[in-house]
Amino acid sequence: MNVPEKPTIDGLEPKWDQRWEADGTYRFDRSQPRKAVFAIDTPPPTASGNLHIGHVFSYTHTDLIARFQRMRGKTVFYPMGWDDNGLPTERRVENFFGVRCDPSLPYEPRFDVEALERKPGELVAISRPNFIELCERLTAEDERAFEDVFRRTGLSVDWTQTYTTIDERSRRASQRAFVRLLARDLAYHVENRQLKAEQRLRSRQDDPRLGQHLIDLLSQGKGLVARCHGLASFTLQREQFCAEPEPQGRACRANRGKNGNA
Repeated sequence: MNVPEKPTIDGLEPKWDQRWEADGTYRFDRSQPRKAVFAIDTPPPTASGNLHIGHVFSYTHTDLIARFQRMRGKTVFYPMGWDDNGLPTERRVENFFGVRCDPSLPYEPRFDVEALERKPGELVAISRPNFIELCERLTAEDERAFEDVFRRTGLSVDWTQTYTTIDERSRRASQRAFVRLLARDLAYHVENRQLKAEQRLRSRQDDPRLGQHLIDLLSQGKGLVARCHGLASFTLQREQFCAEPEPQGRACRANRGKNGNA
């Protein structure tokens, strides 16, 4: 046996990644009962740039929990997703390809982004369908790069459960969830004036002047209407308003009681 003079880890990362994948080491077992499952739901990272050491630090914490639960005998459900929906993806495509979306333009079946002529710093307008194609192309490349980095770090993720926030399954799940909220009367319109007031309350909840102003209003018997939006409590100067969300998430009227609770 030849012992190298200097230890090296060259080749170890792909070797064990392939071994774990072939053996299904971190594969989720769907046949297990719910009580035997430990599910991890992490916000998927935005696939619109490069991973850095902060990502590794962050996901190391989650991975420690996943491995600990496996050692306790749990079947761990630990998928990995990519957040490729929204403005970060659009900005990424604009900056990477030097284009911008113009919905008024027609679709170009033979569109070639590399053949575009542009001035330095100028974004060339392209059709919405062509822009979407570039989004799908670039996010796919970014997601492959993200997965490669996470695999090399040795995360114990079940890579067969990978998802994206813009794929067909995610869109349908989001639509079904919204329809259910609508059927339960949990999705509804609010007046802009009230919505703005709520936003001010949320952004200034630690402002003692605002807290005293609300307390004065309540003491005058005028009451306060505040929407709970699933929050367990809404605190201003240790006075609780909307301590319990009303059923079906409707607006609740907070009247100051003996103990300051709603």
